[in-house]
Amino acid sequence: MIYTSDGVNINKLDINTLKFLIIVFMNVILEEFYFRLTLVKFLEKKYSERNILLISAFSFGFIHFVDVLAIISATIIGYFLALTFLKTKRLVYSIFLHFIVNINSILINPIIKLLDPQEKFGENWIFISSLIMFIIFFIIYILTKIIGTKNEKI
Repeated sequence: MIYTSDGVNINKLDINTLKFLIIVFMNVILEEFYFRLTLVKFLEKKYSERNILLISAFSFGFIHFVDVLAIISATIIGYFLALTFLKTKRLVYSIFLHFIVNINSILINPIIKLLDPQEKFGENWIFISSLIMFIIFFIIYILTKIIGTKNEKI
């Protein structure tokens, strides 16, 4: 892996790390195909956009049932992923956003250990990670508004 129990070794990108990233990326693609392309497309025939967003978000949240916090955060993420897909009509944007979210959550611990080896900042790193994710979501939301507006004019 990129990181060890001693800390982060950014220079060592071994075959297991590459396999891990491929699995993460494949999982993202499969989840996006199911929750956005299949589920949202099916729901579009019967429900309003608001209901589609809620159904997609909650179903996405409940498959991530590690604990209550995981369900809540996955539901929020699922909402933004569904919104991105509905506004852009392009699966590639929600795949990209989903991949960024997964990579952020996978890499945050080793990066924290690299930047704060004595753990002086404690819980502040969780806040910083959440802030970064919020900024990413905000940028994607703005982009979906811009792209969605362009698609409506066509």
